[in-house]
Amino acid sequence: MGTEQGYQPRVLTGAEQLKAEGFARLRGKRVGLLTNPTGVTADLVSLVDQLATAAGVELAALFGPEHGLTAGAQAGDEIGEARHPRFGIPIHSLYGERHAPTEASLAGLDLLLIDIQDLGVRFYTYAATVALTLEVCGRTGTPVLLLDRPNPIGGELIEGPIVEPAQRSFVGHLPIPIRHGLTLGELMRLANDREGYGAALEVLPVHGWRRGMWHDATGLPWVIPSPNLPTFACAVVYPGTCLFEGTALS
Repeated sequence: MGTEQGYQPRVLTGAEQLKAEGFARLRGKRVGLLTNPTGVTADLVSLVDQLATAAGVELAALFGPEHGLTAGAQAGDEIGEARHPRFGIPIHSLYGERHAPTEASLAGLDLLLIDIQDLGVRFYTYAATVALTLEVCGRTGTPVLLLDRPNPIGGELIEGPIVEPAQRSFVGHLPIPIRHGLTLGELMRLANDREGYGAALEVLPVHGWRRGMWHDATGLPWVIPSPNLPTFACAVVYPGTCLFEGTALS
């Protein structure tokens, strides 16, 4: 697999399609972006860099989930507000004092763009972050465009119990199985409807992905989504190994 300029993976992410359009649908808009290092096109160029320099697009705000915009913070580390070191754009932390954007941080945005790689597991917190973000966007009327990515551990296997209502938390935010088999876009469409967030949500779906495909069949590069998942092999065993964190087992 190569990542050189002009390389075309077998599966096209939402970000890849947005780039192919020349970011036309974003022109003339003040855009916010919720992302981390996984928000790249197949050539491994950050969507932050591409949007910050795209003609006619104003990248006005950045939002980072657990581990931060650069995914350098360890699990549980609180992350404060900051500014992008090169572009001076405010970076709002969604893992620290709060887990969702404030209404003030969304004020003046014409669109909130979301591009982040989920792992397909309930207790991986990025889906909770996006769900809480949709809830706020439903209140503020901020349109959301989610750039979808494949579920790296496939879309055919569904495993584990559904979280009980009394046990819902940031690591069990939605009533879904531990291994849910959905892409982030599919999951957020479901959550937006069933949880009643009322967000104006559009999903730019992945092109060419089949439910039986795991990440290593997509042709996409593996980009570390958080510090302790350096390889795709880690993602394969993550649903079981991370489950031990919620037990009293040694």
